Amino acid sequence: MLAVPFVNENEKIQIGNGEPQTDGVTAVFGPGTGLGVSHIVKYEGKWVSLDGEGGHVSFAPNTREQTDILLLLQAQFGHVSAERILSGQGLVNLYHSLCRLEGKQPEFHEPKQVSQAALEDNCDLALRSLTVFCQVMGGFAGNLALNLACTGGVYIAGGVVPRFVDFFKASEFRSFFEAKGRFNNYLSSIPTYLITHDNPGLLGASVYLRQELKTMNN
Repeated sequence: MLAVPFVNENEKIQIGNGEPQTDGVTAVFGPGTGLGVSHIVKYEGKWVSLDGEGGHVSFAPNTREQTDILLLLQAQFGHVSAERILSGQGLVNLYHSLCRLEGKQPEFHEPKQVSQAALEDNCDLALRSLTVFCQVMGGFAGNLALNLACTGGVYIAGGVVPRFVDFFKASEFRSFFEAKGRFNNYLSSIPTYLITHDNPGLLGASVYLRQELKTMNN
């Protein structure tokens, strides 16, 4: 996560408007096998990652359709965390839920199958699943931004979203990110980015080592 302040402009894609404030608190989350979440703050001249278990907060639906999906997943899992939707398996959970709501048998059982069918426009429910995935991701990102006033921006990492970059750029992610009622204008000024760096984990490790060496030398 420490890689984020050092990612070059050509290694990220901005979604929507907004300008980051220098040294502002930054949020990072990554849908992948699970849902990793972190906030980054600058303290005494170096960047510090505030780790937590943000991927396991309760999923908060923002539409009637999302509420119907939540009810189905509650019957299956009990507590429905954000990770139950915003992960590779979460995309499958979405697709299976939408199939149940439509009274249809699911054809796909792997994340790649769902995303591929959606991108090739071979299945309306797969396409709808990817659409809802981006909506939920936007709402979740907006919540992260509000938690710690993330004026430094919100960054998306992980292995899922890079599989459908063009779809994501054209999705409702940003509108759901900003859809926070009285704080709509506040969030409209906070930028959101998709990280496209090949190996942000390695970059973050090098940042940590440089910071620690600098501290020791001082």
